[in-house]
Amino acid sequence: MKKFFNLQKEKKEVFFIYSILIFFILFYILKFMSHLNNPLFTPDSWFYFNISQTIFKKFNNINVFINSYQFLDPIKGKLYNNLSTYNISFPILYPFFLACINKVFNMKMYAGFFLNFIIGLFNLYINILICKINCTKKKYHIIFGLLLTFLFLAHSAYLRELLAGKSTPLQILLIQIILYI
Repeated sequence: MKKFFNLQKEKKEVFFIYSILIFFILFYILKFMSHLNNPLFTPDSWFYFNISQTIFKKFNNINVFINSYQFLDPIKGKLYNNLSTYNISFPILYPFFLACINKVFNMKMYAGFFLNFIIGLFNLYINILICKINCTKKKYHIIFGLLLTFLFLAHSAYLRELLAGKSTPLQILLIQIILYI
């Protein structure tokens, strides 16, 4: 009889943990859906989109606002014009993922928004895996993973990057994957 009540107690704890996980994911989905009509796109978001348009064509050859594109040399403190038809730099893998999403779903500019939504879910999963390794009580790793993800989402700069379709969330996810491996 005592075993039965311990089982019931464990089932209630597991149910509680998974209900928190489901609530968190639903909150995350609603947060993204609330910004569908008013996304926080920035010039960087548009630039990543323009680079992604060239992935399956003439790679990195962009003809959009080239003459007005300027960059600052941090060492010399001088402002230079980019007179080339090629981009100076781009984030790792981000334009490729945008191009793949646009190829499959044809989402145009919203591909970055959708990609960052998926990256946020992977971020949650990797946080849970990292906490599973480091947590002493194995059944609480989901709560610690949720807490870690919540700390990311509570940081306004990270949330703005996530909702703007920028590449920082992907870079943080790649760093987390390296830490997990």
